[in-house]
Amino acid sequence: MIKSPLHEPGVLPKWLNELGTNVVISGGIGHRAINLLNQRGITVVTGALVEEPEILIRSYFSNTLDSEQNLCSRGGPDSCGHIS
Repeated sequence: MIKSPLHEPGVLPKWLNELGTNVVISGGIGHRAINLLNQRGITVVTGALVEEPEILIRSYFSNTLDSEQNLCSRGGPDSCGHIS
């Protein structure tokens, strides 16, 4: 386990990039965060269903990952508390 830095704009994308991360699988994520991750060369998969990380990773690599709509965008940009 690696402890992540505090959640502040731009910190996690930089940290994930430094760790060599190239894919983030998320149930929901704000559009600004997606853009910041993409700028670091990190692909973002949204709408992933709640599942154990190992299962999500295996599903992603076997092209069988079930996903729905980005949970952060269902009710508009402010419905989940994120700022666009």
